[in-house]
Amino acid sequence: MASQRDRATLEAADHRRIGPVDPAQTYRKVPTMSDAATRILEQLQAQNDLRMQAANDIAQAVAARVEAEQQLDQAKAAEKQAFTAALKKGWTQTELNKIGAPSRRRPRKKASETTPAAES
Repeated sequence: MASQRDRATLEAADHRRIGPVDPAQTYRKVPTMSDAATRILEQLQAQNDLRMQAANDIAQAVAARVEAEQQLDQAKAAEKQAFTAALKKGWTQTELNKIGAPSRRRPRKKASETTPAAES
């Protein structure tokens, strides 16, 4: 008797979880498209794929730039700590300036050098 009750409970639970099958919903008719509509959709999908690839390229480039900026900040902090430690160990600021990082300023171009843009 207990097994019949358990079976009935399981069947009821299965019925609630799955629900009754409606034959009208199992075979819904899918509207068919014309060849012209299909071609248009394929062209639009191809264009969208190209746009998404471009967006993906931008996202990867931005991520690489952000990572490089973080690494640059870490390198600057390490450089500052190294210079501070060197000062504490007896180096002078003048000596460190001579061996420090090169100037950020670009070298001046000689007056005799001309650029192609200046010639035209």
